Amino acid sequence: MTLVEQSNYIHTFSQVEQERLIQQGKFTESYIHHTLDFSGLNRVLEIGCGVGAQISILLQHHPHLKVTGLDNSQSQLHRAEIFLKPLIDSSRVILQQGSAYNLPFDDGSFDAVCIFFVLEHLENPSMAVQEAFRVLSPGGLIYCTEVFNHGLFVFPKCQGIEAYWKAFNQQQEVFGGDTNIGIKLGCLFSEAGFIDIQLLDVSPMLDGRMNDFEKRQNFLDYMKATFLSASATLLSTEKVTDILVKEIIQEFEQLSKNPSSIFLYPVRQLSAKKLNI
Repeated sequence: MTLVEQSNYIHTFSQVEQERLIQQGKFTESYIHHTLDFSGLNRVLEIGCGVGAQISILLQHHPHLKVTGLDNSQSQLHRAEIFLKPLIDSSRVILQQGSAYNLPFDDGSFDAVCIFFVLEHLENPSMAVQEAFRVLSPGGLIYCTEVFNHGLFVFPKCQGIEAYWKAFNQQQEVFGGDTNIGIKLGCLFSEAGFIDIQLLDVSPMLDGRMNDFEKRQNFLDYMKATFLSASATLLSTEKVTDILVKEIIQEFEQLSKNPSSIFLYPVRQLSAKKLNI
């Protein structure tokens, strides 16, 4: 995902961040892709495709699709061109630069639209949703997966993670984003004219049921990387200190060693349709 200007993207556009996005796709696959159904559909648009991580997984699960990926960042699209080269060469993927606020497609161009972790970064998410509605064909389907950051739950209580997360959310709001957009999706899409709206809780969660040490470690390593992906921005804006960054690294390590740890990263997924007229 990257539709905002570089200066307003809290995670930055570094090569490290690009690789994190690819890992994000792999990590979230089991949580957010098993609910997606594209039966009888063909033409799919992903708004805010970033480096192409989600497109790759979409086509693994749904090889019949033809996917168009749109992003506003040329650097992200360049990485996507490399990452998705076999799919592009086989005409299964088309990449295009453009804005979510003014999609460069005719009305009714797509059977389905996907949005993964994009609206949280936009100053005007309703405009992006309205544009998604426009380019959907009558009867078309949309899936939108977004965060609900105020729902984060960590046990045992970690003061460093709590303070860092507060700063993270405050900075994203300074950039014009909405870190709780996930819980608002129902209203947002209803106002845009969508019907048959469903909202699922697809939150990644670690607790005592995850008793394999390697899986627990991988889960928390991914979450730690997500937090730290904003550290350069938060340090440069003086929202956090080096001491706090080191503290959360230690807290994640402590969580990984505690079999009673709980870590809930709140994510919501909406599905909806455009009325078939």
